[in-house]
Amino acid sequence: MGNFRNIKGLYMYRNNFSGTLPPELSNSKTMLFARLHRNNLTGTIPPSFGDMKLSELMLQSNEQLTGTIPTELGKLSDYLSDLRLSRTGLTGTIPEEIFSLSNMWRLDLYESDFSGTISPNITKLEGMELLRISNNGFTGTLPTDFSSMTNLNTLWLNGNKLSGSVPSSICNLKDEHNLEFVQADCLPDPTTGAVQITCDCCDVCCNSETGECDYSGNEE
Repeated sequence: MGNFRNIKGLYMYRNNFSGTLPPELSNSKTMLFARLHRNNLTGTIPPSFGDMKLSELMLQSNEQLTGTIPTELGKLSDYLSDLRLSRTGLTGTIPEEIFSLSNMWRLDLYESDFSGTISPNITKLEGMELLRISNNGFTGTLPTDFSSMTNLNTLWLNGNKLSGSVPSSICNLKDEHNLEFVQADCLPDPTTGAVQITCDCCDVCCNSETGECDYSGNEE
């Protein structure tokens, strides 16, 4: 594959491809997308992918893919707009370098093994429309000021260990901008009545311990 220097993209999803991601793919400086999701890939994401011109990197549903998000992907700030790493075995935090991806409109990390706190720099992703970080191990409180993310349309936060509240700046995005859907762990415990995170504007509230979600607030 490393010899395909003029290839425009890889469209190889939903097969039974196994093995590791070849670093030699980065030899192609013309590749615009790598859609390799729903396979049986193993190993890690090569740091050399940061030397490419990818606008789309789709590796979701490769459950044996391990390691962390390479910081080198931050070098794709002029290109990468769609990053999907959900349903993988990837771990660690979201690198600060990812928040320099000014063209990013979609970030999918759900149902993986990510952890750590949510950096305030996530709000630098001002073009973000879809942010899905549900069902991981994120902790701490959310940043307070999301006012710059006026393009945000859909936000999944549930299934983590977040605490505190969904900030009013997120709710203001629903009132004043494009945000249409928010899901978080705001479902009261059936025994104690306590909530993990408070939310005044969530469409769906879940319980991170049981996985139960209440969709009644999203019914028309």
